[in-house]
Amino acid sequence: MLREYLQKHVTLKRIHQFDPAELQFDDALVSSCVVTYVKRLPSKSVPFEFSFGGTLDEPKQMRLVDSESLSPAKKWFYALAESQSNDKLEGIRLGDIFDVKRGIATGANGYFIVDKTIIDEYSIPDQFLKPILPSPRYIRSTALKQIWTVFQR
Repeated sequence: MLREYLQKHVTLKRIHQFDPAELQFDDALVSSCVVTYVKRLPSKSVPFEFSFGGTLDEPKQMRLVDSESLSPAKKWFYALAESQSNDKLEGIRLGDIFDVKRGIATGANGYFIVDKTIIDEYSIPDQFLKPILPSPRYIRSTALKQIWTVFQR
C-alpha cells in the first residue's frame, strides 16, 4: 500500500537505503531508508534517485530509476533497481537446491554458536552440532568461507 502511494500519488525524488551491515540504531536490527518526495501527482514516467549505503550526503552507490519500472506489489531494494525491473529472475532458486528455514533463535549466540576452533578444542561430537549460516548482515560476499555450528539438544 505504501509503495503504491509513493508510485501513484506523489512524485518521488529519492529513496536512500542504508546498508543493513551499517547499523543505524544500536538497539535495533532494522533495514532503514529515507524517502524524499514532492506532494504532487507524478507525471507519466519520472526517474528518481535510488541510493544505497554510506550517508544521505555521501551514498556509496546511486542510480536513476524509472518510477514505473518498480512494481507496487513487490519489495523495492537497491539491488533490484539495478535492472529497473521487478520481473521474475530466471534460474535456479535456493529453495530448489536447499531446504531453507528461518534461523535458530538462541538468545545467547556467543554461547551457542561456535566455530571450528572451539569444536576442535573441546572435542565436541558431531551429534551435538548443526551447520548454520551467519546472519545476512554479516555476509559480505557470495562465497562463504566459514560455516558456523550450534549446539543441538
